[in-house]
Amino acid sequence: MRRFSIFILFLAVSALPLGSGFAAKAKKSPADAPFETLKSLQGTWKGQIEMDGKKEEATLVYKVTSGGTALEETIFAGSPKEMVSVYFQDKDRVMMTHYCALGNQPRMQVTESAKGKIRFEMVDATGMKTPQDPHMGGLTLTLKDKDRFEQAWVHYNPDGTSNTSVFAWERVK
Repeated sequence: MRRFSIFILFLAVSALPLGSGFAAKAKKSPADAPFETLKSLQGTWKGQIEMDGKKEEATLVYKVTSGGTALEETIFAGSPKEMVSVYFQDKDRVMMTHYCALGNQPRMQVTESAKGKIRFEMVDATGMKTPQDPHMGGLTLTLKDKDRFEQAWVHYNPDGTSNTSVFAWERVK
């Protein structure tokens, strides 16, 4: 009887079509396209940026990590003003957390994604005592081509005003 049961189990398992069965097929999400666009930035980028009225050369590095489920961005690596942002899909949206040199961590989500443009707006943050604390509250990436793009970071000030810093990046080959 035991051999017969094993034989029946073998027949049932072998009748399953290959590729189906145990792992459900991934469903398409509206977040797939913008996240794939972000992952295409993997690599090293150079640019001249202006912060606090001073122009300086900077390096930006993107690394796809965590089995392809996250994109890590590092700017000013190894310096006291090093900052890291992590981009990821959360169900049907793309999110990012910006680990800022200001000591707070704004979380943003994609609010607009059109060909060559991805806009993030703040959802919430950790590390802020009040909503008026200075923080990054928005980011727009504009892709010029596969080797050039811009970031426009929106910084909110304690008095309620904001300013935008635009960084132009070129891929290092």
